[in-house]
Amino acid sequence: MNNQNNSQINTSSFYGFGPGINCPTPTLSVAGFGGSGSGLSDGDVIGARVNSDNYGGVVTVTFPIGGANHDICKKIGQAQVSALESQVARAQAEARKTQADINLVTALKCVELLKFATLSGQFAQICSGVNPNFNYPRARASQSP
Repeated sequence: MNNQNNSQINTSSFYGFGPGINCPTPTLSVAGFGGSGSGLSDGDVIGARVNSDNYGGVVTVTFPIGGANHDICKKIGQAQVSALESQVARAQAEARKTQADINLVTALKCVELLKFATLSGQFAQICSGVNPNFNYPRARASQSP
């Protein structure tokens, strides 16, 4: 009968910017490992029993070669950050425009309602900032000579 147990720890020296874009970086890695084993041979004349335990560690320093690749990875990362910032700015501008449209439609509807009714409750609260001037002079259409 034989029994063996092993363990190992691995580290990664890459950072990534999406599927298939992995950039190497200088890395200091410290890893440990261990193992144990035992064996028994009762069926033979000697009847030997064996036990062993093994433990150790590895320290590695990695310096990737290919400096141009590092520069390319930096450019990819910067481009992705710029793209995300652009998307956020566009979404914020769209949200501001949507809110401005809602405010404008609300004000127009308040003016329409205030022509014919006195508002109360939630409608008075919504329209509280709208003060229509129903006595404003009407613009005349320009006439061509």
